[in-house]
Amino acid sequence: LVEDPSENFQRLRDFVDVRNCMKLSSYKRENLSSGFCEKMSTEARTKLKLSKRQARRCYEILRLKSVNIHDEDEFRAYRLDVKKRLNLPFHRSGKSLPKLCLMLNPKKLQSVLERRYLHLDIQFQMLYENYKLVLSRLKRKVSSSSTLSSSSSSSPLESAKKKKRRKKCTAEQKESRQHKERRNNTHKHHKHKHKHNKTK
Repeated sequence: LVEDPSENFQRLRDFVDVRNCMKLSSYKRENLSSGFCEKMSTEARTKLKLSKRQARRCYEILRLKSVNIHDEDEFRAYRLDVKKRLNLPFHRSGKSLPKLCLMLNPKKLQSVLERRYLHLDIQFQMLYENYKLVLSRLKRKVSSSSTLSSSSSSSPLESAKKKKRRKKCTAEQKESRQHKERRNNTHKHHKHKHKHNKTK
């Protein structure tokens, strides 16, 4: 199965935009459970030039990051929130439930609603899988950055120990060079003395 390049591009864009949204005050963890709001849309647009649609995707990804997927009620609330957004085009097309009730008989209405619910489930599942991939990449990035940061920054005590080891190593190298020079000079002196005695 060949992956659609547009899906790859969308995930890359999501990854970059989510990292940037994490720095915005309206996208703080404590604000996510209250739902997507105009403040999020406005801040993402003014500071990051994101469309409302992309700002909403970033909210959904970050909210998933904070959701306990093993908590049935918590995950259900998240799922319904996303599905509500996915169902908006259905309402805008004039196919809201009250209108359908007037237009269709009960049997046809049930058939239409079942297809709609199935389509929503498929849409949500596809988004959920893509969002998990974005979060997985985000987690790896944060983990590698933390490792790099911890390896580059050492405590004052560790720095002092490293400096002492380098100083000791330099002193040993200097002593080794001096010893080698003395040995060479001694060798040259003996050689010169031997040659002088031979000429006598």
